Amino acid sequence: TPLKKLGLDIAQVTMPGTTTEKYHENFVHEANRWDALISPNAYSTKIFRQAFGYQNEILEIGYPRNDELAHPNAAKIRQLKEKLGIPLDKKVVLYAPTYRDNQFFTKGKYAFSLPFDLAKLRAALGEDTILLLRMHYLIANAVDLTGVED
Repeated sequence: TPLKKLGLDIAQVTMPGTTTEKYHENFVHEANRWDALISPNAYSTKIFRQAFGYQNEILEIGYPRNDELAHPNAAKIRQLKEKLGIPLDKKVVLYAPTYRDNQFFTKGKYAFSLPFDLAKLRAALGEDTILLLRMHYLIANAVDLTGVED
């Protein structure tokens, strides 16, 4: 479910090489080249129609790539933990943020900083929980993991 402004909902675009008007025009043009758009729920469908100026088919079927994370089976959990070297008795929290259009270095290279203190979060989660970070592929800077490398 979108937790940021998308497309036409962005009032002021500050990305390099474009203006707000050009960005909006391009966004609507590109989005309406899609034959169908996958949406996880009715709330998101409404947001996508508005934010993308999208006129084509929307398939409200969830997000296949993400749904597996929300509804895994015990064998899959065990397999993933073993592959990643995570003790089987630990809980796992995944934080996978997207980039923000207004935080960038250059076109296609976005800046990102964690909106929370990792040491405080670690203390709050406790010893029985592992936090995994999965940054968006367009995030160009490294996240400071000093003191929480493990």
